[in-house]
Amino acid sequence: LFPAEPRVYLNRSDVLVMMNDYKGAAQDIISAISVSNDISGALQRLVDMSDTNYSDVDVNGHINSVKYIEHVLDLFGIDWYKVNRLRRLEIAYVAESHYGDRLSFYREQTGENEFCVRITKSTASCNDGDGKMQNVTSDMEKEIEVCRSMIKFVKD
Repeated sequence: LFPAEPRVYLNRSDVLVMMNDYKGAAQDIISAISVSNDISGALQRLVDMSDTNYSDVDVNGHINSVKYIEHVLDLFGIDWYKVNRLRRLEIAYVAESHYGDRLSFYREQTGENEFCVRITKSTASCNDGDGKMQNVTSDMEKEIEVCRSMIKFVKD
């Protein structure tokens, strides 16, 4: 017996993300899309997570702005780029992230070959910029928007 309500799958996907089961969360998001006539809510969901690495850090101790662009472009697979090419990319930097932060990527299709991507970091996984983890309790945990982007592609 499978639920016919997409919200069931989306709520469960949130729990699976908290348990670091990203594959299971992705499967639930796909299930939500398959049972829904209105897929817009599911498409605004988490599509990837990434830990920041030492090679991502600039001389100021922040994640280099080019790394965000690379992450955003990596959200689309090689098969996508075989038939589409980038027409326009806009990015707005909202807050800084540092080595060791976990970034979450949310993607929404806003038009034909047009997407918005929002990147956030979780306060529970954020460090203080000196490599020391902040002491944040789970009930205080929230996501902080790091940047947002708009991407337009054209068919080749």
